[in-house]
Amino acid sequence: SSGINAEYGELELRWDYFTMKHTQWFYFRVSNTRAGPTYKFTIINLLKSGSLYNEGDEAPLLLREERQEQEPGWLRMGHNIHYYKNNIRRKDCKGERYQYSLTWQFQFPHNGDVAYFSHCYPYSYTDLQKDLLEIANDAVKSQYVKQRILCHSLGGNMVHLLTVT
Repeated sequence: SSGINAEYGELELRWDYFTMKHTQWFYFRVSNTRAGPTYKFTIINLLKSGSLYNEGDEAPLLLREERQEQEPGWLRMGHNIHYYKNNIRRKDCKGERYQYSLTWQFQFPHNGDVAYFSHCYPYSYTDLQKDLLEIANDAVKSQYVKQRILCHSLGGNMVHLLTVT
């Protein structure tokens, strides 16, 4: 990211792995927040011509301070959300094709907080393990869903194979 000033930042996403240079997903952290000012975030290198953000969708947000106090989890927040074609030409194709930007504003409720923004609600490996255990322990669901370990990931995590009958 490049911070234009203390309350405005432009972010450039890395390409999604194993794609044709697509960028649509994001997950980032803002730390040492200040309550009061309106912050503006702009992601400048998106590729899709349309977005649900123009239909009222909001980016999920997790505030560490509130999570410790109340455990609300991820919420969709932000205002003045716009998704639009910008004037940055795409370098990966020929012709007059341009990138798109997503801009939104947010006021942090706490000083010194840590906030996380994401394109969608994160689903962690821990969440997966809890869900698989719940299925295995459910007498009805476990009749229809068989689980086995297919392999281990490069990070050492189990990769499950589910067979639903």
